[in-house]
Order: sequence, then C-alpha cells, then structure tokens
Amino acid sequence: MFKIIAATCLVIFLQISPVQASESFYEISNMSENEIYRQVKDTYLSDMAYTLYMIEQNEKINYKAIYAIGALESGYGKCLSNSYNYFGITGKGGYRAFNSKKESLQYLAKLLNNELYKGKSIDDIARIYCPPNADKWAKDVKWLMKNI
Repeated sequence: MFKIIAATCLVIFLQISPVQASESFYEISNMSENEIYRQVKDTYLSDMAYTLYMIEQNEKINYKAIYAIGALESGYGKCLSNSYNYFGITGKGGYRAFNSKKESLQYLAKLLNNELYKGKSIDDIARIYCPPNADKWAKDVKWLMKNI
C-alpha cells in the first residue's frame, strides 16, 4: 500500500514540478497579479507586475520568460541607455529603442508569438534569438526562470 501511495505522489509531483513548468515560454503560471508582484517586487521589473500579468492573460507567454530574457540581456535592467530595450532586440539600425518599459515587455511578448518562435522549446528559440551563444543562453534563461 505504501508503494502505491509513494508512486502516486511521485507521479503527481512530476506533473506539477516547477522545474517542468518553467521549461516553456508558452505555459503560463496562472498566478494572480498580486502573486506575480510578490515574485518580482525586489527586481528590475517590480513596477511591471500588472503588465506581466496581462501578457500572460492576453499573449499566453509565461511572465518568467519575460523576466529571464530581460535579466540576461540587460544585466537585470542595468545595461540600458534610456532605450528601455531590456531584451537586446535589434532592428535595421542597430539596437531598437522603446518609449517605455511596458512597450518593451509587450514587444517581446508579441515577438515570441510570431511564427519564428511560437510554440518552440527554449533551446530552439535560443538558436534563433541568440545563435552565437545558444546553448549558454538557453541554460541561463532556464536557470533564471526557475530561480526568480
């Protein structure tokens, strides 16, 4: 009887394990705005809990993906030059500039939902988003998502 209960508990744990849940940009947390705020309150996105919540609701992108990519690409928001480009996004003339932090977060969410990235694994996204360092980028993003 104990073996059946232990096996059942293990199966349930593996199904809801936070490690498993954070392996996809497209599996939302289902957290409330207040719960997301508690996760980001002492970070560079402390004022963006509502935006992160709305990105999850509308774009179906896990807020931890937004947090992790920005933390990695901008040194937790420290490597910016008034551009609000937390994600190292480039355009025709170099790095793209945004008018606000919110605009930058929303742009990344829409970018991750375009046909180039949508539904792909973090490893596959890394090969497109950051080809020279794809393996390290994917590993770092996964770590940041797990350790927010």
